[in-house]
Amino acid sequence: MEYGAMAGEGRVMERLQQVLAESIAQQLEGYGHGHTEAQLLAALALERLHTVLQVRDEPGTEFARMQPGDLSTLWEELRSAGAGRLLLDIRPASDPQAAERGDIAVNVVEVERREDWGAGDFIEDSAFEMHLRREELLARLSRTN
Repeated sequence: MEYGAMAGEGRVMERLQQVLAESIAQQLEGYGHGHTEAQLLAALALERLHTVLQVRDEPGTEFARMQPGDLSTLWEELRSAGAGRLLLDIRPASDPQAAERGDIAVNVVEVERREDWGAGDFIEDSAFEMHLRREELLARLSRTN
């Protein structure tokens, strides 16, 4: 019985992700992106959402090596997923070579959710951010593939 309930929840989450991806892609198409590119960028937004939700649900998440300039990206990603307040512990990276390069270790201590945030906000924020960062994201994808 529990397995059936879990399988049902999995289908609901899969459908919810599909609806979010379609909504983000439609918003991107409204910004003038082609269908295929809009689908790809929407998939990236959902991948980022998955990471961000893990961070929000599990304080203690650590990013061992980050550039200080990446903090704004982390904040934007958490904010687009509903974060209203973020408490971070920021230290030099534990690896001496990384610390020498200026890398930092970031530990998420606490994430407080925005009261006024909803799925519509996520769709609009994600689509707009994907639209603005299109070149950077597609270049990063081409390097990893």
